[in-house]
Amino acid sequence: MALSNIFNEPRRELTETFVGILIVSAVLLIDYAFASLLENYTGLPWSAGMILGILSIIVVIGFLIVIHAIGEEICDLLQRHNIHLRPRSMPDADKISGRCTHRWNAVDR
Repeated sequence: MALSNIFNEPRRELTETFVGILIVSAVLLIDYAFASLLENYTGLPWSAGMILGILSIIVVIGFLIVIHAIGEEICDLLQRHNIHLRPRSMPDADKISGRCTHRWNAVDR
């Protein structure tokens, strides 16, 4: 959602903004700690350590995305040949979505 929706759903927008601030702050704090550690042990300037830390995060996330894409393609290929590595159904999907599939739950509601 865009922040322009703050008048219609202020609680949701403020919560999303707060969560975003927490995540970005945590990443920057970890990057700062990495840069300080690198500066103490190697003598590399602090600013170079910050840039190296952010580049390292980008490389790791990119690597994980590539690994996931390769695994997904392999699972798709095997599934086309009738080898199912993925679960065919999620047992808790109805519980998560709130749908009622059991008769006794329908009566209780």
